[in-house]
Amino acid sequence: MSRVHSDQKFVNMPKRDSSVTGPSKMVRIHCEGEDYHKAGTLSSWLFMKYDMSYKTYSRKSKNRRAELRKEYMQDTGNRDPRNIALPNDDFDETDAMALLAEIGVPFSPDGTPIGIGWDD
Repeated sequence: MSRVHSDQKFVNMPKRDSSVTGPSKMVRIHCEGEDYHKAGTLSSWLFMKYDMSYKTYSRKSKNRRAELRKEYMQDTGNRDPRNIALPNDDFDETDAMALLAEIGVPFSPDGTPIGIGWDD
C-alpha cells in the first residue's frame, strides 16, 4: 500500500507488481509468413489458424473437437499417428546381423547378439 494525495486528502492505494496485474500467461506472438498448412502439431495449427490455445480446444464439445481435428488433417495432410501402419518390408535380419558382427558386437553360441536388448 502506498499513500497517494487525491484532491483534498491522502488515500491508501494498493501498489501491486505487474506480475499480479499483468496477463496470467506468456503471450504468444504470430510470425510473419506463418503458414498453417505447414503446422507440425495440432496445437500450433490451432494457434496459427484460429488463434486458439490447445486448452481452449480441449474444452470444446466432442463433436467440435472432431471437426477441428478433421480440418487439421485436411489442411496439413497429417494423419492421426494411431492409424499409421509402419511398413516392415525393407527390414532384412541377415543384413542387420552382418552389420552387428562388423561393428564388433559379441554373439552367443546360438547366434543372438549379447548385450543389446535381445533376451540377455
